[in-house]
Amino acid sequence: TAGMQASVSGAARALARPALSRGAVVAGWTSSRRSGGLDGTARPAGIAVPRGGRVLGAHQRRMMSTDGEGVAKKEPERMAWPVHKSKLGEKYSWLLDAMGWNSEDAKMIRAASLMYIACRNQAARKEFAMFLGVQDDFSTRFYLECLHVWMILVRLRREGASSKIIRQDLFDRFWEDITKQIHSMGVKPIALSARIRELQNAFYGAAIAYDYSLGTSDAILASALYRNVYGHDAKAKQLLMMTAYVRRELDQLDKMDIQEFLEMNWTFGNPNEV
Repeated sequence: TAGMQASVSGAARALARPALSRGAVVAGWTSSRRSGGLDGTARPAGIAVPRGGRVLGAHQRRMMSTDGEGVAKKEPERMAWPVHKSKLGEKYSWLLDAMGWNSEDAKMIRAASLMYIACRNQAARKEFAMFLGVQDDFSTRFYLECLHVWMILVRLRREGASSKIIRQDLFDRFWEDITKQIHSMGVKPIALSARIRELQNAFYGAAIAYDYSLGTSDAILASALYRNVYGHDAKAKQLLMMTAYVRRELDQLDKMDIQEFLEMNWTFGNPNEV
C-alpha cells in the first residue's frame, strides 16, 4: 500500500558508510541507537541499515551495473572456505585442535560459511528460471541470494544475542563472495567500492521489504518479491509459487532445533515443489 511504501522509504533514509563493522549486527540487521526507526520513523523490529550510503526504498529494484564499461562478460569466480577436515587434517587432528579448529568461534565461522554456500547453491538452481519465471542474470541471482540469506538471518534472530557472531560471520561470507564475483567480472578496482555499495544498498532495501512481510499477509510478501526478485515482471501463477516457496522455507527453518540448524545437515527445498 502507499502507506506501507512511505513507511519503508522513510526507514531507508541515508546514513554514513556502507560497510558494516564487526559487531554491528545485533537483534536484527543492525541497531539504531534511537528507539523506533531511523529519523524517528516507524520500522519493523530487527531491520538493519548500513552505517552509510543510501539504502534503496523497499519499493525499488535497481538493475546492477555489471555489464558496463570495464566489465567482462564471463562466469564470475566464487569464494571457497575450508569447512571440512581433509584426510591430512584427520591425521593431525591434535594439531588442528591446538590451532583452534574446534574452538567455538571457529565452529561458528564454518557454520556461517556452510550457511552462505547453501544460499548460494540454492539461488543457482535452474528451477527458479524454469518454473518460477525468474531471469537468469547476475541481478536476479544476486536478489535470490539476498532472499535466502535473509531467510537464514530471520531464523538466527530467534536466538537473540547468542547468534550475534554467526550472523556477522554469515554477512561477511556473503560480501566476501560478492566482492570476488564483481572483481572477477572485470570491474576496475577504482569502481569496485561503488559497485559493492550499490549491491549493499539493494540488499538492505530488499531485507526491509521482506521484514515487513513477516507476520502479515502473503500479499505483502508477494509485493516485495515482485519488486525485488522479479523486477516488476512476473506472471501471477509464478509469483504465487515463489511466495508459497518462501513461506514454506521460513516455516521449515523455524521448526528446526538450533543445534540441527547450526550443524547444517539440511538443505533448502525444491522451488518447484510447492
